[in-house]
Amino acid sequence: MRIKPRREHVDVVVVGTGSAGGILIKRLAEAGFKVVALEAGKRWAPSDFGRDPVQMRKLDWPARSSAGADPVGINGVKGVGGASLTYNACSMRARASDFRSRSLTGIADDWPITYEELEPYYDRVEREIGVAGYHQVEGDEPRGPYVMPPHRLSANGVALFHAGRKLGLKTYPTPMAINSRSYDGRPACMQLGCCNQGCLISAKGSTLVTVIAKAEKLGAEIRPECFARRIVLDERGRARGVVYFDGKGVERMIEAERIALCANAVETPRLLLNSANKSFPQGLANSSGLVGKRFMFHIVGAAFGKVDHTVEGFKGMPVDAMIKDFYDPDSKRGRMRGFIIIAAMMHPLIFAHLTGSTGAELKARMQDFDKLLAWWYVGEDLPSDENTITLDPDLKDANSIPIARVTHTWTASDKLVAQQAEAKIKELLDAAGAHNVWSFPASGAGAYHLMGTCRMGDDPKTSVVDSLGRAHDVPRLYIADGSVFVTSTPSEPTLTMQALALRTADHLVAEAKGKAH
Repeated sequence: MRIKPRREHVDVVVVGTGSAGGILIKRLAEAGFKVVALEAGKRWAPSDFGRDPVQMRKLDWPARSSAGADPVGINGVKGVGGASLTYNACSMRARASDFRSRSLTGIADDWPITYEELEPYYDRVEREIGVAGYHQVEGDEPRGPYVMPPHRLSANGVALFHAGRKLGLKTYPTPMAINSRSYDGRPACMQLGCCNQGCLISAKGSTLVTVIAKAEKLGAEIRPECFARRIVLDERGRARGVVYFDGKGVERMIEAERIALCANAVETPRLLLNSANKSFPQGLANSSGLVGKRFMFHIVGAAFGKVDHTVEGFKGMPVDAMIKDFYDPDSKRGRMRGFIIIAAMMHPLIFAHLTGSTGAELKARMQDFDKLLAWWYVGEDLPSDENTITLDPDLKDANSIPIARVTHTWTASDKLVAQQAEAKIKELLDAAGAHNVWSFPASGAGAYHLMGTCRMGDDPKTSVVDSLGRAHDVPRLYIADGSVFVTSTPSEPTLTMQALALRTADHLVAEAKGKAH
């Protein structure tokens, strides 16, 4: 298809408007840059969201295939605001030790930055999106109070607290980007539940209702239903523009002084691989061969049990209580990575789906659903060259572009983390007096935390971008999403993605204005 002529030049083109993209767009707009953001999905309004998870599948982005010993079902979201529309809003900081894995444990690699370098960006993002939490969590880095107090625990969370105390474990409220009181013009949470289907009242700090709304007032332009096709270089090998399909399927091009990719750790490498040219036959910015390599998404599983009192776990926060006693590796038990345990809200339709049951068996599982305890683990998965994002050799999307092929196999470390985490939750359920206990194993059936496919580092031979998100191979090209993660850490990654994006944005601004050091 020929590109429809339309000469257009801006300061920065951003691909993707999700958790990281929204942060970056707003920072660039407030610096006075002319910014255009391309978003493949629609612009949704809070009134478009609903409490029925089946109805909200309209947000899904299923354009990818799976392979490997342990196939992955990626939960992608299309829309202005990206995955922040439906994420659980858990907003944890990584720990200082997470950035020094190789130095401290001899496993994986160190990041090219430290916690101390990222700390001021954590502070700024928490104020920007509004995070409610408790600031004195044992083992976490010292910090000041959150901008809002923590939410009260649900019955599910209170049960985890008491069970943990019986076992000598400490339970804390989870930091959440959901208002516990009115903040920045948005109301306090009403405890409606079903936050993962989108917030009906904008109490959740998605980028749609926080930074993107502000960025547009500052002059940023968001173009929904515009799918980036490839990155174009100039005669000096610098990023020059983005070819994209608009909402009518017309192929267009927009030129820019700088290009930032924030499309997530599946779609960003897909775009780079689809942008292969004579200089980069294996994919743009891929002289290291690491574009699409070392894909991570966390080890997530659960155990459930029934108690004799009402829990109503479908109400309240998506995640409201956490145990971090197992965050660090445990060499005595052979565990090279850590995990956290959380009490999570459980919708009846989602629970029914997780059981995999039908008929009488499903009816038995759903009996006394209001008395169900639902406790999950989130573990750190190791980066592995076997876990990749490549281009599917046969399948293409509606625009005839090869879709992403996700290949995944659990490592021995991943399996041990899952085994020990599941055993600990069952021990906690026993302490809570639960019966009819059963587990949902880590299966890759619902990967949300997408990380690691364009890792950062100081050496261009072993990384795709530098510590500031600049592509080693292509001047004026930046990556600012979960792709740049070196390790996955046990922490929910969104806040770290956003802090990294803000750091990249600060440098981009300084560089463009000739003030970079």
